[in-house]
Amino acid sequence: MSKPHERLDEDSVVSEFVTNENAQNFTISEDDIAGASDDVDLVSVNSNQDNQAYPGGLVPATGNTLLDLESGMEPEPPVVQDIRDDEVSDDESSAGSGGYIDEEVTNAVLSTSEDRFQKARDVVMKKYCMYSSLVFCLFVAFFALSDSDPWVRREIENHGSNFHYDDAGDYPESAPERTEERTVFDNPIPFTVAYPRASFGNVVDVRGPPFQTGQTPFFWNQPDVCPLIEKVLTSCYGLVLAADKPGPGGDTLQVYTMEGTNRKYLNVDLSDPIKIQAAAGKQLVQSQLANAVASDKLHYTASLIFNPGFPARLFTVMRHPVDRAISSYYTFLLTAESEMTLEEYIASDLYRGNYVTDTIANPERRMTSRSYLDLAKELIRTKFVVGLHDEIRESISLFEDYFYWHGSAPEVMACKAEQIKDEVERDLSVYRMIGHRIKKGSDIYKMITSKNIFDMELYWYAVDIHKDQRAWIPPQKLQKVAQVN
Repeated sequence: MSKPHERLDEDSVVSEFVTNENAQNFTISEDDIAGASDDVDLVSVNSNQDNQAYPGGLVPATGNTLLDLESGMEPEPPVVQDIRDDEVSDDESSAGSGGYIDEEVTNAVLSTSEDRFQKARDVVMKKYCMYSSLVFCLFVAFFALSDSDPWVRREIENHGSNFHYDDAGDYPESAPERTEERTVFDNPIPFTVAYPRASFGNVVDVRGPPFQTGQTPFFWNQPDVCPLIEKVLTSCYGLVLAADKPGPGGDTLQVYTMEGTNRKYLNVDLSDPIKIQAAAGKQLVQSQLANAVASDKLHYTASLIFNPGFPARLFTVMRHPVDRAISSYYTFLLTAESEMTLEEYIASDLYRGNYVTDTIANPERRMTSRSYLDLAKELIRTKFVVGLHDEIRESISLFEDYFYWHGSAPEVMACKAEQIKDEVERDLSVYRMIGHRIKKGSDIYKMITSKNIFDMELYWYAVDIHKDQRAWIPPQKLQKVAQVN
């Protein structure tokens, strides 16, 4: 360790020291001290500002040794700091070539990039969701403005009516159980009342031989059930129809085209018993001028117009009694100047309950009983090709198969679609005016069904017959085609 030596002349020498015992003496002049002090201060300042490592990883410790010498104190040995690789600052590790990238810095940079990418993706997704929602809202608004009842329209298009009441389970006696060997179509219904032979004796059994020349399709056009069928027969198939359109011609039978349409009719009126008698006197079916007959007067038409030599092939469309009652009330409102409510209309004499059962089996309007219902079921099973208003497309196809009407041509398909569209619009009008408040189990629903106890059971029986006929009639058509070929 160095120690102070004997002090000399202050004018010539400032201080004298010995670095170790065997070393020679050094003397430092005042000018040397001043120059060295300036150099050391400059190095010290630069070292503290730049924080740069010396070659070999060594740097001098902080402080000024010459100041210690000037004050006469023994200078301490310089402290050497060993700068290791893991102690290099972030600034040094990333400053210029020749260095390396610290792992923590790398992770920080990657993490920042991922955050930026995630934020950008979130922004894109938000914009996408916003624009998608806007487009959806515009679509719904446009759809709603173009059709105020889109969901009701879809229901009507699918089922033929918005009043699609699934209440078959409330009428378990509507049809006997099916077996593997026998369907409802195959099971006779016993009855105890008189069979209306004067009318149904002129109608061919639906289960008999296929439709033949000399037989005339007879559509029982129930009121307020399905006016669509008459339009399809005339406008789409181009058939000449004998119905309730007398037209010109007087006492001579002739075919005419209804003004403003392509629909052809025979000039007779089958809406009134007296007029039906007059048409029979003109030999309507014997003339073979009409391709089909349509009337709501079932027994009068069947008994007066047809005979065993020129029999009828009956077909009709069945409609749920509640649905039919609502349609009947709608027609009443359109034709009568009345503010009668639906409840008042159903309770009045203007509305007839059990209309279908009575018309088929009880034309003289005796007290309706289950015996008449049993007869009506048997006549539905044996004498009618049965369509359903709730399945109108399938029903039209069933009639085409049975009577060999050609309904697959493009122009015929387009015509049928247009007629069905018109029927949908009518049912939609019924819904808007009346039907939106008629629900199964409501008071008005119970009121209507209570006046149609037998018709409710007959309707669901007819539904089963329709299903069985759809499975049976197409094969018998193929059999007929094979016989012809």
